[in-house]
Amino acid sequence: PLANSASELGVSGAQTYDASDSVVDVIHTLGLPIVAWRQKVLTGTRPYVAFFNGSSWAGLAGSETAGLPSASVAANLDMVVDSLGFPIVAWEEQTTQKIHVRRWNGAAWADLGSQGRAPYAGEPSLAAATNGDVYLTWIQTPNGVGSNYYYQVYAAKYSGGLWSGMAGSTNVPGISASTNTAQRPSHPTIDVSPLNGHVTV
Repeated sequence: PLANSASELGVSGAQTYDASDSVVDVIHTLGLPIVAWRQKVLTGTRPYVAFFNGSSWAGLAGSETAGLPSASVAANLDMVVDSLGFPIVAWEEQTTQKIHVRRWNGAAWADLGSQGRAPYAGEPSLAAATNGDVYLTWIQTPNGVGSNYYYQVYAAKYSGGLWSGMAGSTNVPGISASTNTAQRPSHPTIDVSPLNGHVTV
């Protein structure tokens, strides 16, 4: 086991409220693990993050004891590590019904904004390119307006401080182009090739 990760209070160290679900882990560029999970708090749930520093589990600006900034009712986390070894976390924020993204910049959890729209965006998946760009995919629920009657897979790219779609990936019918309820997609994943930058969903 890594420190007390397999005994006592574990990685989360939760004593007042049980650690919840949505546990994800990645490996730092130095070969050390980073873990994110959804933690119950007094007023909701927040994403928590801890990394193993070689001898113990530690947080980033309180991420292991207070969670990430601005999160209120979080669900379905995902996390990746960028080319600098910094974690990026995405989650469903149920108070806004959007996907929120935060990136550790070495000093604080920078807000990369949110993606998706009403009535609900969920099930996020992240990827990080070697040039620093961030890729996000998610399930967008329909609003019943016009041709928007079916759940679709959407995706966006974060580059230069802005989110943008890729060939209509943030508009109906998204990437999946579902045309009936039997084709309802779920739990999409995204990846970006370190060789040529091609994105796969």
